[in-house]
Amino acid sequence: MKYNSFVVVIAAFVLSGCDSCKTKPDTKDKTPAAITWAIQNRTQGTTTNLTGNASYTARLGDDLMITACGEDDGGVKEIVHSSNSSYRCQAEGIAQQVGPGLVVPTTVPLGLDDQGRAWKRYCVFINMNLQFNCQAGFSFSSGNAGVSMNVTNYGNVVANAGLSINVVQ
Repeated sequence: MKYNSFVVVIAAFVLSGCDSCKTKPDTKDKTPAAITWAIQNRTQGTTTNLTGNASYTARLGDDLMITACGEDDGGVKEIVHSSNSSYRCQAEGIAQQVGPGLVVPTTVPLGLDDQGRAWKRYCVFINMNLQFNCQAGFSFSSGNAGVSMNVTNYGNVVANAGLSINVVQ
């Protein structure tokens, strides 16, 4: 499977002037941030919106753009996300398991702006191309991919959520 993640700096730069996108950080906030997922399946031409721990089914070869967001009225201090995958190939009753592979978690520390304001909502974008390659003579039978995300608010409360992707033929 090919995947990469990136934070769109241009979007952050454009939104940096957005007053409604920012808030005074609330260090007494003891409620966890909300975590949402928008899965754009560019192969199928569909978009699915999910919240918290969630599951999604995709087909082998699908190209996904996942927008993972953390939102907290008291401000988002940090986002940590990682992706993983595993799959199974079979030939004449013999199975091969590949993975799980784990990408080193990406930490996105979000500082305050020059007016001491924090982001209310911050998103990261993850590309996943669900191409699983089997050894010669073997064929794909099943696969899984996933994204995990931790969002810390300014009260130092950490929200955790995962997106599990079941990959079918």
